[in-house]
Amino acid sequence: MSRLRSLVVGISLLLLAIPGRAEDKSPLRLIPQEANIVVRIEQPRKLVEGVLQLEAVRQARQLPFVREQLESPLFQRFLQLVTYYEKDLGQPWPELLDKLAAGGITVATKVPEENGPALLVMQGSDEELAKRFLNLVLGVIEQEQIRNEAKERMEVIRYRDVDIHKNGSEFFLARIGSTLLLANREIAMKLALDLNAEGDAKSLAHAKGPKEARALLPQDCLAWLWLDLDYVHKLPNAKAIFSLPANDPIQMLAAGGTINAVGRAPFLAAGLYRHDNIFGLTFRLPGERKDVPEALALHVPKPGQPATLPLLEPKSVLFSESLYFDPKAFWDERLKLFNETIAKQIEQGEKGVAQFLPGTSLSKILSQIGPHHRIVAVYQENKGYNIKPNQNLPAFAVVNSMRDKQFAKSMEGILRGAALLAGTQAKLKLYDEMCDDVKIVGWRFPEDGTFPNDPNNLRFNFTPCFASVGDQFIICSNVEFCRELIGMLKKEQSAKPAATAAVLRIRAYAGGGAEVLKSFQDQLVAQLVLDQAIKAADAKKQADQVIDWARQLGSVEVRSEYTDKDLRFHLEWKIAK
Repeated sequence: MSRLRSLVVGISLLLLAIPGRAEDKSPLRLIPQEANIVVRIEQPRKLVEGVLQLEAVRQARQLPFVREQLESPLFQRFLQLVTYYEKDLGQPWPELLDKLAAGGITVATKVPEENGPALLVMQGSDEELAKRFLNLVLGVIEQEQIRNEAKERMEVIRYRDVDIHKNGSEFFLARIGSTLLLANREIAMKLALDLNAEGDAKSLAHAKGPKEARALLPQDCLAWLWLDLDYVHKLPNAKAIFSLPANDPIQMLAAGGTINAVGRAPFLAAGLYRHDNIFGLTFRLPGERKDVPEALALHVPKPGQPATLPLLEPKSVLFSESLYFDPKAFWDERLKLFNETIAKQIEQGEKGVAQFLPGTSLSKILSQIGPHHRIVAVYQENKGYNIKPNQNLPAFAVVNSMRDKQFAKSMEGILRGAALLAGTQAKLKLYDEMCDDVKIVGWRFPEDGTFPNDPNNLRFNFTPCFASVGDQFIICSNVEFCRELIGMLKKEQSAKPAATAAVLRIRAYAGGGAEVLKSFQDQLVAQLVLDQAIKAADAKKQADQVIDWARQLGSVEVRSEYTDKDLRFHLEWKIAK
């Protein structure tokens, strides 16, 4: 039956269509209110064609490992199936799909039930074509069952004056006018037919959740999702998870704001969209920002206050992150954030680390550091040593804002002490230099002699250092990179850019990744030679092709932001033009 399932999946792929004129009634009229999750593809063909027409996708088809998959028996069988439907129905697949799924595709089920009833509704505009298409699908399934000598065969049951075509308990197919239905369980199909016969008063068509979710999302969404969070709020341990003070410090520190938003939101809405050269997926949790507890100021700045600083994007950047997290609020609000036991453990922990913080304390450091934190990684060829490491590792830096410049002095004492301990083993050499008017303090590995457990000379990727520029404190893996960041921060501070509304931004860059691939080109060529048994020249050509293709991928960004009405998460792929 595995081949039959593959066939059904292939048929399902044909359901992706352009929206045209369909039945005026909402497909939600066939979905009972017990369903708590709906996925709706409103513009299927636009979505698929938008992806297939991307230059990066077109180039990917020419890559050897992609061509291999396109030439696989499974994919070729799918193409044959498409051709078969086109020939039998007398129209090319875009026109067929215009009519078969003019009203889009809707899938609904109930979570978290295991193997819960699920229903797919494909709403069309041509009843006769829908009838012919269903008969053709049933014929293909019957032929496949005969070919595989399947014990179970399709049978027909009559319910509410509608024929239900069932394959044992695996799947159920039915047609209501120009609307096609596919269910995984008999009860799901019968509930849909009950609503069709008795009226949609008890359907999701009259539920406010899906309507509110759709209204919360961009109007030009290609597809969207609604998930009722009522079942989450009723979980046995929901109160302990969503209320303050919290019992899990790690969970609170990592995602306290998001957890609170889930606890307050009636539903989760998600939408897939394309704006010019950006494909995006947005998630939204409705809830008034004024209702965020004041104790969560460590994650959520007060209205009107800035959140994250701009991303740092030096040359050959691989990864850049900007985060709002206020350590001072964590310390000041610890009694509201955590239960009494955890709060006392935090206070005892401060006393325990006091011996490692001469001249200061953990509470002082937390009050001195600012709420803006940035991490950046780059591909960098020059590491400042005559000896080259066998493997070029990315250079990286952490840049923190400071409320009090005394933080820089506190960190200098801590870092010097840590380097002193490490220097007894690594024989690190302390140095300092001036970059413009900024002092850089760092350490170098000696280039003479040997170093235990480092046969590949990886240590020569690093000249760890630190510096402070205005109200920004830099800890960097490499002094060459530190000099570049100092210049960037000086320009940034003179320009005085406004902080963004996002509390978190993370961006990964394909261009920098292509540079990393290029540094491993010899290994990549060798692997291609071994895998495909081809000449080195052909392997190098393929490797160049992969690297050039990687440069076309642009960047991927994750972003989280609070508005007055909701918490939003965005995942965006910005394609290089």
